[in-house]
Amino acid sequence: MKPHIRKLSLLLLCGLTLCTCKHKPEIREEEAYLGFVRQIVEAAYAERPDPEVFNQAFDNEAFADRILAQGDLSEADREKTLSFLADYFKPGQRMLARVEAGADYQLIRFFMRQDTAHVLFRIYNETITFEDWMLLSRNGQIRIIDISDPVSGMFWSDEWNMNACAYLNVSSDHFLINEKLIAINQWIGQKEFGKADSLFTWVEQATASNVYAQALRMNLISQSQSYDSLRRFCGQFLQRFPERQATVAFFSLQRAIADGDMEKVRLHCGELGETLGYDPIFYLYLAWGYKASGDLNASLAMLDSLIGQMPLQYDFYNYQLDLYYDMKDTKGFIRQMDRIDSLFSASEEDIPFYRHTYPAMLSTPEFKDWEKRHQEKLNREKTSL
Repeated sequence: MKPHIRKLSLLLLCGLTLCTCKHKPEIREEEAYLGFVRQIVEAAYAERPDPEVFNQAFDNEAFADRILAQGDLSEADREKTLSFLADYFKPGQRMLARVEAGADYQLIRFFMRQDTAHVLFRIYNETITFEDWMLLSRNGQIRIIDISDPVSGMFWSDEWNMNACAYLNVSSDHFLINEKLIAINQWIGQKEFGKADSLFTWVEQATASNVYAQALRMNLISQSQSYDSLRRFCGQFLQRFPERQATVAFFSLQRAIADGDMEKVRLHCGELGETLGYDPIFYLYLAWGYKASGDLNASLAMLDSLIGQMPLQYDFYNYQLDLYYDMKDTKGFIRQMDRIDSLFSASEEDIPFYRHTYPAMLSTPEFKDWEKRHQEKLNREKTSL
């Protein structure tokens, strides 16, 4: 996708959906946690971003405890693990790379679970991901102890357990299984579903109680098998992991979107909203579903609703451009190009990108006129620098 430089609106930590749970924090305690998170996000979106705010927000001692608890590394490896984290664990740089690429961080839920505070983020950056930040307050100081993906079940401590084992040349059955899971995830990402399925046979028995491995299996089934096959596996998954309803809702939604089954898309959007919190990004799920179903006008309408609430994401305008192109609506297509130009900065890559991506437009006089206007815009922006 063509990169664009754009200013993103700062995340506002307000209007949160609070989870109904056994321990609801006092207002002052809640404000302290949210203030801590606000400082991290503001530092990432500042004119001069500061990665150290997020780096220093982690409690590396507690993070190391969670790494060592997996059993691959012994307590004797503790100091080496802490030294490794000090040298290589830089979450601030990871976050800034996302922000610079246009990521939109949206805090959609704050809750307490077993005396640990959680802040749940939805992050949009061409794809949709979620992060659950786990926070503890000790001696009046709040720190992050781990971050997980509530859909996949993977914790950052899982990832850094692997990294530390590789760095310290520690090999165990758990480490070797995780290596295979990483390979499976890569095969799925490359749409090599047969290879991913074959590799699963090597770890199937050993990962029956591994939520990440089983979520990975669900991801594979959601992309390579029917909705009915997926739902059968979902039933088995929930028997093992009844608290992972978000995982089932998410992958069921992905399959329903691919099938263009809008009744099921709306059903699973509702389930996901109940488990993770409602969010404007659901309009994007609906838009994708309508597109798959062939109702391009409804897809355009959903994207209009999404843009009304998240107006600074280039991708959403580009998705609409794709729809106008598929509809062979030249006037709508050029109108959308002008709309994009009115909101986003130009670059030398724009015209080659559009010419390559939308070849059927090249012969139209409207597109040629747009090229002239766009080149003039680019020249003006260069002059103003």
